[in-house]
Amino acid sequence: MAKPTATKLIHKRLLTDEERDAWTGFLHAHAAITRALDDDLREHHGLAYNSFEVLALLALADDQRLRMAELADQLVFTRSGVTRLIERLERDGYVERFDADDDARGVYAQLTEQGFDAFEAAAVTHVAILRELFYGKLEPGELGRLRRFWERLTPHSCREREQRLRSAARDD
Repeated sequence: MAKPTATKLIHKRLLTDEERDAWTGFLHAHAAITRALDDDLREHHGLAYNSFEVLALLALADDQRLRMAELADQLVFTRSGVTRLIERLERDGYVERFDADDDARGVYAQLTEQGFDAFEAAAVTHVAILRELFYGKLEPGELGRLRRFWERLTPHSCREREQRLRSAARDD
């Protein structure tokens, strides 16, 4: 009989079957849904999912602009990752960058009119696929329970982002 590898032994001892199934289920569902969102946005709008997320954050921000550091925090990207993404969006004409007046090191990313138009068009597609792949799979009452569950697990920085998004949506 072959000896199990150390990884299998550690994993088996540390997680119950229920814990392992819950965690891997979450990871697989997240990966499948984000992959489908990315594929759909690319096919219909030529936008990657992470580009859409940037456009959405900027569209909902005050004056449709955010500091680059804020974008990195809200997207859970490295600052260099956000810089590369913003450079691509800037080349496409969706975003402009400019220095902050009040901070020599601060840089803002601001949505252009073209970027806002791209966001609006993609948002319709995005919401439709979210309704199909996510919201449509939930029974009445589950959405509220799921929201409360995610709130218990969500780090503080993500809660701030969600509060800003809800506030912006109420203002519209």
